[in-house]
Amino acid sequence: MSLNLATASSINKTDVNKIKKVTLNKQPTGVNKGYNMHFAFFSLGSRGDIQPGIVIGKTLLSYGHQVTIATSSIYQKWIEDNGLLFHCLTNKDPKDLMQSNDGQKMLAAGKTRDFIALLRQAFPPCFQETEALIKRKDIDLCI
Repeated sequence: MSLNLATASSINKTDVNKIKKVTLNKQPTGVNKGYNMHFAFFSLGSRGDIQPGIVIGKTLLSYGHQVTIATSSIYQKWIEDNGLLFHCLTNKDPKDLMQSNDGQKMLAAGKTRDFIALLRQAFPPCFQETEALIKRKDIDLCI
């Protein structure tokens, strides 16, 4: 069964059961291990913000690609335990930011541009680290 965005809204129970039977831990067959890309995922948030990158990263890893996740150091062990590379954006816990006055302003702003501006003020090293990772020659795609 193939699932794409066009059909995602019309999934029924039978489709869900078929999807559940798919084993994601199997090594893909017919994969060309000779061509590897290096993907970098950036996320500054809670575990729920990091987890999708780990899932996608593990899938890419199974295809022979390298994956780096750039985030807070509190997630380093979790990322590395899943076989992915880690790049530290900050040693701060993102929960502390969200509970701070700046974090509350970010939540209240509701606009992406305002949110990014406040993030830059609260975590300037994060943006420097992000720029450094983006400029690396061994990174093929940054998300």
